[in-house]
Amino acid sequence: LYTSQLNLNSDLKVEEWAQDSIAYGKNLFSLFEEYGASQVRLLEQRGSVPYVLMYWKEGAFIDEKIADDQTSRVDLSYSFPRSANEGEIISTTIGPASSWDSLLWSFDGIDSPMDSVYISLYAIGKNQKEEILVEEKIRDLAYDLSGINAEEYPYLRLEYLVEDRDQRTPANLLFWRVYFEDIPEAAVNPNHFYVFNRDTLQQGEALTLDLAIENISDNDMDSLLVHYSITDTKNNLVRQERRLEPLKKNSILISSFVADTRNLAGKNTLLVEVNPNDDQAEELHINNFLVKSFYVDLDNENPILDVTFDGSHIIDGDIVSPEPQIVISLKDENEYMQLTDTALFRIYLQLPGGQTERISFTNPRITFFPASGKNKATIEYTPRLAEDGLYQLLVQAEDVTGNQSGDLDYKVNFEVINKKAISNVLNYPNPFSTSTQFVYTLTGSTTPDYFKIQIFTVGGRIVKEITQDDIGPLRIGTHRTEYRWDGTDDFGSRLANGVYLYRIVAKDSNGQDFEHFSNSADRFFKNGFGKLVILR
Repeated sequence: LYTSQLNLNSDLKVEEWAQDSIAYGKNLFSLFEEYGASQVRLLEQRGSVPYVLMYWKEGAFIDEKIADDQTSRVDLSYSFPRSANEGEIISTTIGPASSWDSLLWSFDGIDSPMDSVYISLYAIGKNQKEEILVEEKIRDLAYDLSGINAEEYPYLRLEYLVEDRDQRTPANLLFWRVYFEDIPEAAVNPNHFYVFNRDTLQQGEALTLDLAIENISDNDMDSLLVHYSITDTKNNLVRQERRLEPLKKNSILISSFVADTRNLAGKNTLLVEVNPNDDQAEELHINNFLVKSFYVDLDNENPILDVTFDGSHIIDGDIVSPEPQIVISLKDENEYMQLTDTALFRIYLQLPGGQTERISFTNPRITFFPASGKNKATIEYTPRLAEDGLYQLLVQAEDVTGNQSGDLDYKVNFEVINKKAISNVLNYPNPFSTSTQFVYTLTGSTTPDYFKIQIFTVGGRIVKEITQDDIGPLRIGTHRTEYRWDGTDDFGSRLANGVYLYRIVAKDSNGQDFEHFSNSADRFFKNGFGKLVILR
């Protein structure tokens, strides 16, 4: 009695043997021990390892042996005395072969006319289960095998049969030889070349594998089929096949595999199988596999949404241009999940009458710039808002994995006034000691072509003119200038402490004055003049 394993994954389920006593009153352990076994229970600790027990069924215990582990070998031999007038020798399985040639064999020791010697020939199918008798009694010492279809029957088996009913001295088989063209043999060889980018990947990062496959035989292989499969934590299976160039004898091919990890968050197992389902004849298949585990980190960080009007961030209720350049940007930290799809954005505009419309990306006044490099997508939207009143912009955005840009949508109210006008300009702070800035409100769609601030003494003498070149570009809405006046005159001399008057001059390209825009600043002005105080 001996254990038999098809491969290293075979399981004898030794841990379940003892349970048979409940149903049957005995088990394999106790049965073996009835015939003298003393080491069989070591299988409970060592698992599915080679084990053999030899005994006379109606006689005495002979011997037993058990291996230390699955890959160890045990040998046990015993000579059984027998008086017989016939016998046989059975060969091991021969093959696989791509074509069969011939059988040669020889014997000696014929000492009686009653002696009988011959060979029986069996052909075996690809799965090594189907077996047919090719010829039962071959007496020719040279036998032609070329008529056997090696594609259908790549294996053979021989039986040497001998009979001597007179002297009972069997003829001795000197040799038997089968000549055939063997088939190629491919093997995964990571020791020659193996590159796997990382065991832990960020979601969206490409999985890459380069693996050497070697033909370790002296026969060429046709174009080589390689099967790749990825199993995720939910046992979902992703399959891919590639056919490589022919694998010549004693040569090596590099198989390259790339997989998208966007839908593979969590633990995964990659299985590579060379020449699956015996796509072409091969001697062995056990060395055609590579198994690799890897982990994909889930992208759960929110992307960053940013919205500007004419280059500035506005606050709720600000005045903007009737034709503002609205720039919407979305930036994601995951550089592997590029923001390239307009479906990631939803933009809504509520009009002064309360009607809300979704802005389509087919609108000619909207342009989408997909992300590249640092994964930042941008939208430029320049609406024409002909109706005065209060508008509302709503923007929703998400990254490729569905992470929203924030717990709340971006929402801002803004006012549009189409009339071209400018308010009185306040200085801040006022009084000031070192410097002051100017705050203004500008409406309409264009800025003044000519603008300056004149500063007078209370006697009416101009001491300082601040031009548009000094102030820099003006913008629609309420803004504070970046320019700071330091209280010096046109010659750079510091003005004395005291009260000064100032006014603005704003004209369009035709030299026409901008209309006055009334707001809360008007109460600080009289006849277009305001007061500022220098206090050092």
